[in-house]
Amino acid sequence: MQSKRLDTGEFEADFAALDRWLTSRGFTQRDRFRQYKANIEEMGRRGLAGDPAKLHAEVESEGRMTEILSSYVDSIEFVATFTTLIAKHIEIPNAVLRKVLGGHADASRATLIKYLPFLCEIG
Repeated sequence: MQSKRLDTGEFEADFAALDRWLTSRGFTQRDRFRQYKANIEEMGRRGLAGDPAKLHAEVESEGRMTEILSSYVDSIEFVATFTTLIAKHIEIPNAVLRKVLGGHADASRATLIKYLPFLCEIG
């Protein structure tokens, strides 16, 4: 299997489109996806303002390393999964979205894989 490098421009566009799609479906609350978005934006701002090694140490000392890393990894999976389902015109019930969007953004507390059976309900 050949690996594919993440196109950050494409990912950011898909991330924003998925955010708009969720909002159009009535999902406007502070959910797991929005926490991912806030964490990624925060790291972008903080990364521009300083040294990456210092930022790593700060995030580690704040006890947020797994949450930040989870935000990147899970959001890539989330965007890839849902943009594919949407592109294939597969209806995703709001009950499934509520289950997937619920929970904590830290993978050590919860993970999208936990919700895989709910995603299987739609296909």
